[in-house]
Amino acid sequence: MDKTETEMPSSISRIIDKYKDFIKTKDASVIFYGLLVFLLVITIIGFRSQNLTFNITLLIFASLYIAAIYLCISLGLSMTYKLLDFANFAHAEYFIIGAYTAIMWNMINDYRDPVFMDIFIVIVLGFIAAGLVAILGDILVFKPLRKLNSSSETLMISSIGWGIIIRNVVSVFFGAGVVYFRWVETKNIRIKSVRVGGADFSTSVVYGLNVEYLIAILVTIFMVIALFYVLAKTKMGKALRATSDNISLAESSGIKTDRMINITWFIGGGLAGVSGVLFGLSSPIFPTSGFIYLLPAFAVVVLGGIGSLKGSVVAAVIIAFSQNLSVSYLSWLEGPLDRSGLIAYQRVLPFVILIIVILIKPQGLYGGDLDE
Repeated sequence: MDKTETEMPSSISRIIDKYKDFIKTKDASVIFYGLLVFLLVITIIGFRSQNLTFNITLLIFASLYIAAIYLCISLGLSMTYKLLDFANFAHAEYFIIGAYTAIMWNMINDYRDPVFMDIFIVIVLGFIAAGLVAILGDILVFKPLRKLNSSSETLMISSIGWGIIIRNVVSVFFGAGVVYFRWVETKNIRIKSVRVGGADFSTSVVYGLNVEYLIAILVTIFMVIALFYVLAKTKMGKALRATSDNISLAESSGIKTDRMINITWFIGGGLAGVSGVLFGLSSPIFPTSGFIYLLPAFAVVVLGGIGSLKGSVVAAVIIAFSQNLSVSYLSWLEGPLDRSGLIAYQRVLPFVILIIVILIKPQGLYGGDLDE
């Protein structure tokens, strides 16, 4: 192994240690509490000016919807990273495989009007299609590279190339333009919510809850519970965890590690496909739409702790709520700063949170086995 490669981990470790030492200093505490005071001050100013408003119900359900999409992507990323030790950038394309499976379903059934059950059929088909493409990627790209003892960096760069191939194949069949998943029209559920801020500090308002939000949240909860059950209670799950801990030891114990790797790819890719379907319920679909969610999903994986599924759940909720909470602040700041389009900066927040957590706790909020 090259001397530079062996020095890299220690160099990174030294940098992290310096940051950790800084966090323990008085200056770091002053900066941290100063940011909290600043946030409190602008909140008070916003309430007094009656321009800063929070719709609590909208904040909860919109955040859980985004968290559901982040979580479905990040769970697969976390599983493959824990097992194969590389960041798979092609995961964004497994996302769009699921989304375009919904479009394909529309094309096949163009002769009839959509029905509500189409959503759940497409979710299953999206899971299967994306899972199979993920296995295909391992057979064609990653498995041959592993046999050559390629480095994690080589596998990561190869995943970018594999993702570009998938994206262009999708563009050939469906075009590069925007398409929409056509599903049965449903009326929003009208519920009461509490608005904090504005002209009246607490006002009862009517909020139209999008049905697709509920579908995404419930589907994700079901899939997370099923995944945790499989990993914790089944023989296959125990074999997957053993393989992720030590693939050589697992193989010597009689576990068919190649099969476990294929299962991991199928589950991870399938979850990304489901997230693509859930995305398509309320948003336009285009070949690069998966990349929009890929980087925040990486933030979720690192924030939660690489390899920790429980950490991914917690991190997805934290990042989604922070993003949606920031929308109110950014909307209010557009006036005083005389700037429009500040809401777009909500996408920066996951990485701000990520940097802060890494500086304080480099291993993330959690870490360890797949079922932790």
